[in-house]
Amino acid sequence: MRCTLFFAATLIASSVTCAETVYRFDVVNASARTIITVAVAPAGGAVFRKALDELHKPVRLERGESMTITTRPSEGGCLRDVRVAFDDGREAIDRNLDICRRNASDAAAP
Repeated sequence: MRCTLFFAATLIASSVTCAETVYRFDVVNASARTIITVAVAPAGGAVFRKALDELHKPVRLERGESMTITTRPSEGGCLRDVRVAFDDGREAIDRNLDICRRNASDAAAP
């Protein structure tokens, strides 16, 4: 079975302390399974940081639902690895997602 996730990267300038640019990208569940964890790491990094929803609760994304992840270049540059875990125990990783570009990419898992 093949599952697909869509990552839409959008550059958003924000007035953050030290005037650092903030990047936001959406994780959209386009699979038939429920996503129960979204985690982000600098590209090639071994330490993933779990993303929380807007209420700071664990993620639960049903098919078609999405969440926005906010990050800064100082937290690992433009390239990120995004890992999701599904309710059936499977995981998918999209490697080298360029959060600084305004385009979308796909991640697929077997």
